[in-house]
Amino acid sequence: RSLVAVMDRDGMPLWSGVVGSAPAWSPDGSRLAVQVDYPEEVVVVLDAETGEALWKAPGSMPAWRP
Repeated sequence: RSLVAVMDRDGMPLWSGVVGSAPAWSPDGSRLAVQVDYPEEVVVVLDAETGEALWKAPGSMPAWRP
C-alpha cells in the first residue's frame, strides 16, 4: 500500500498518513484525489493543505475534468 504525503516547498511535511494510490491534483492545486482500495475501492478527495477528506465516491483511477 502506498502512503500519500504532501510537503511544502522547503521539504517540510504538511500532512501524511493517507493510504492511497493514483494521486491526481485538482487544476487549481487545492485538492488531491486518491484511489483507496480497502475496505472498498473508492476515490477520496482531500484538502491539499490539511489532508482532510472532503468527500468520497465509488470508483478508481481519479482524474479531474478541466
